[in-house]
Amino acid sequence: MSKAAAPAFVQEEAGIQEYRLSNGLKLLLVHNPAAPVVTVQVVYHVGSRNEAVGHTGATHFLEHMLFKGTPSFNKAKGSQIPQVLNRIGANFNATTWLDRTTYYETVPADQLELALQLEAERMQHAFIRDRDRQMEMTVVRNEMERDENDPDSQMFKHLFAQAYLAHPYHHPTIGWHSDVEGMPTARLRQFYKDFYHPNNATLLLVGDFERKSALELVTRHFGPIPASAKPIPVMYTHEQVQQGERRFVLRRPGQLGSVQMAWHVPPMQHADSHALDVLQDILSEGVNSRLYQAVVETQLGLYAGAYNLQLRDPGLFIAFAKLSSGVSHAEVETAILACISDLQQQPPAERELQRVKNQVRAAFSYQRHGAHQLASMLAEFEAAASWQYMVHYLERLDAVTAADVQRVAQTYLKPDNRTVGHFVPEASDSIALTQTEATAPVPRPAAKAAAGQQRRAGKSKIQRQTFGNGVLLTQENHLDNTVALHGQLRAGVAYNPDSVSPLAQLAVGMLKKGTQNYDKLVLADQLAQLGTSIDFRLGADTVSFSVRCLSEHFERSLALLHEILLQPRFEADEFDKLRRQRIDRLKQRRDNTDAMAYDLLYRQLYPAGHYHHQPEIEALIAATEAATLDDVMAFYHQHYRSGGMVLAGVGDFDSQSLYDFAQNRFADWQPEILPWPVIPDQPLQAAGQTLVCPMPDKANVSIVMGHQSQLKRTDPDYFAAMLGNHVLGQSSLSSRLGLRIRDQLGLTYGIYSHFPDLSRSAGPWVVAVTTHPDNVQAVLAETRKVIRQVLSKGLTPTELSEARSSLTGSYLVNLTTHPEIAARLLQLEHYQLGLNYFQRRGKLIAAVSDEAVQQALRQHLHPDRLSVAIAGKYE
Repeated sequence: MSKAAAPAFVQEEAGIQEYRLSNGLKLLLVHNPAAPVVTVQVVYHVGSRNEAVGHTGATHFLEHMLFKGTPSFNKAKGSQIPQVLNRIGANFNATTWLDRTTYYETVPADQLELALQLEAERMQHAFIRDRDRQMEMTVVRNEMERDENDPDSQMFKHLFAQAYLAHPYHHPTIGWHSDVEGMPTARLRQFYKDFYHPNNATLLLVGDFERKSALELVTRHFGPIPASAKPIPVMYTHEQVQQGERRFVLRRPGQLGSVQMAWHVPPMQHADSHALDVLQDILSEGVNSRLYQAVVETQLGLYAGAYNLQLRDPGLFIAFAKLSSGVSHAEVETAILACISDLQQQPPAERELQRVKNQVRAAFSYQRHGAHQLASMLAEFEAAASWQYMVHYLERLDAVTAADVQRVAQTYLKPDNRTVGHFVPEASDSIALTQTEATAPVPRPAAKAAAGQQRRAGKSKIQRQTFGNGVLLTQENHLDNTVALHGQLRAGVAYNPDSVSPLAQLAVGMLKKGTQNYDKLVLADQLAQLGTSIDFRLGADTVSFSVRCLSEHFERSLALLHEILLQPRFEADEFDKLRRQRIDRLKQRRDNTDAMAYDLLYRQLYPAGHYHHQPEIEALIAATEAATLDDVMAFYHQHYRSGGMVLAGVGDFDSQSLYDFAQNRFADWQPEILPWPVIPDQPLQAAGQTLVCPMPDKANVSIVMGHQSQLKRTDPDYFAAMLGNHVLGQSSLSSRLGLRIRDQLGLTYGIYSHFPDLSRSAGPWVVAVTTHPDNVQAVLAETRKVIRQVLSKGLTPTELSEARSSLTGSYLVNLTTHPEIAARLLQLEHYQLGLNYFQRRGKLIAAVSDEAVQQALRQHLHPDRLSVAIAGKYE
């Protein structure tokens, strides 16, 4: 084989270099040495727009299949793609969308060739085997069925299906159910042969690399790949002009209704795209936006917004709102259309226009922060238009006039070009989280019930049972065939012998590295075949875990959970890999301005040895290097036990069967209960300090201001403090801080205040914000000013009324899926809130007086004692 020719230079603009290989591959290089990492991203110009009835979802399905192996990276050699990338601590994934499919890896800089070799093989030599397709189909199907649990996601799918009648955007990216189930392997292979070629792809390298070496590596691995022998298939279907309003109603289980509407708009490359983007933000960006004022401020809805979804072909301009309880769809729809009508009749004021432009400019800058973020941003523009679109975006945005905004609103947001959808939640499916039996809805056939059977309908009451020294909470819900099981053990970070010890972190990290019966890869394969996920998360005093599966696989999934928890393999090789990965992640942390700012603050607020103290990264690395497998196994055997375990199951299962499983398999597993770790309160400091972590290669600055707090989750003034903080800084869009720092002054894209690490023990109170280096002093001064004003003048009754409504409504919105409910059930037990807490919570919030809120703010907020941590381009 002859040596491939070097890539030909095409052009350079804004630090982006474009090259072209002789086989047609477009190459984009962006040198960014801020951190020793590189993001490699391949964009294939194929998405669901290239599909048709019978093979919808092929692009997404194929994306899954391309992780199954290549000649060099495969199971037989012990070098599967995920295994190889995990080994080097890579951040990797793939995504499919309407116009494109992308594969990416962010790797240590010295692993660039590995990433390029992997992607070059994946381009032409991927294994697409029938046995893999059969197994992966259940995974994709389960992904689809999980998505079907979300009413908003289903509304989005139906909105596209109604707005597009001919164009393939009609089809959901994940495909239609029967197509995914019935798609033959031969069809996937043909799809791969049709579209996966260098002349149908763009390769992006963003990060710390040497240009000459990178070009040589790209030539070596991608140069020999031939261009497609046949022309890439062209998608030639066009959507006809819509000639009248279309409407649909979606009825299904849910708590709150919603309204979505869409209008056809031109493709991204059209000259009106930037004006449509400005129109989008005038309608939806910030508390001063038209939709926020019309829908949220008037308490018609919990939230509302707009999105200009522009694609390679004509896209959609979408407006949406989530209804407040008791509000009709007609009221919200009228409010949205009135906002649009106002802009059609009168252009926006110049001040409003400039505010939106400033916000977009800031957001645009933040989205380019970091190698992966920039690569992803470039990839999206390259897929829908070209990378030059990104380079010239801001200058073209600046050229948009108020008259342009009015014109595009008049041109595109017409009644005959409109599709309107209403989500109407079924009253019979409302959450019944009580200790009394709910009225049972009328049974109806289940989509996935066993042959000849009907699925039992509705949700049961919450049950609480004990197994040994553990607790089981359950709520059956047979409306679909999914189950979520969450649980927790007393084995969190606070049980580490000191603040630098990584034993709790490494112990939880080893759980899915293999069991006595299955090595890591076989275990992962077992889960994948079931379409089951089992995940672990380390907290302050607990290790939490979650299982999500189909009901027909619940018993087998429980058995795997049991094996993972009770029989971890603890292989030395896997431990060494995990330890290296942790070290690499700690090193990469240095490139994160937010992380560095938080580390500085916690290190200053809490003394060495305290749970909240954040040691230097060098100390954490040294402790990780010194940790032994014996140490980690000893920690596991001491802390992992059923004593104090809590399980919470929600979904399509039998509560008695789950109790029997817990009693038989967990009750005798080290039943002694460990005492909770003692995390002492740290006294409020007399005066704050200012600390700086200079990161000169960064474009912006992360600021974290904070001081110690004594507030705990179980304190009687918890809700008073939450209400006060909600008004002050819970949201960058609607809080006092957001209004002042973001909307009025344009100093930041986002600012918020919160009580992080608030649990059984107290954590700090923190304000976090990002800004330009030149604006640091102004942000600090204005933030303190807002806090002092809140403490001295108080909050208005209207603000507090809206905060009560928001805290109550948002909690309900987040109780729409089985995992969300299961997670909340764990909280009920962890904090001893009672099984009727879901009913009482709104009443508890409503009972908090305005004076109690003000008193809590005075108790817990002290602007004159704030420490300030600054990380970024700042001296």
